Amino acid sequence: MKNVHLTLQGKGGVGKSLVSSLVAQYHQDKGRETVNLDTDPVNSSFESYKGLGVRHIDLLDGEQKLNTRNFDQLMEAVLTEETDFIVDNGASSFLPLSSYMVENEVPQMIHGAG
Repeated sequence: MKNVHLTLQGKGGVGKSLVSSLVAQYHQDKGRETVNLDTDPVNSSFESYKGLGVRHIDLLDGEQKLNTRNFDQLMEAVLTEETDFIVDNGASSFLPLSSYMVENEVPQMIHGAG
């Protein structure tokens, strides 16, 4: 079964990137392949863990609004690739991302893809 780990929180500095890195390291230690993504537009700390191969994805546009095209590409990968995902999200994009996910029933789609 595929797992998608989303680290979300509306406050900065609470350890989202640390939690994401620990989950990624756990999977790595168990020999499980993961796609590790940092979507924090302000402070991409998760991406700084070079040994985890974290990629950065810009989910906000220049006006700090959710770039739905980039989010849709992320969701397409989550729903079609046969691997676990670990996604670290930043506080500044928490509200637009959470709202978009609820409006588009993303949790239900992820659950159905697993």
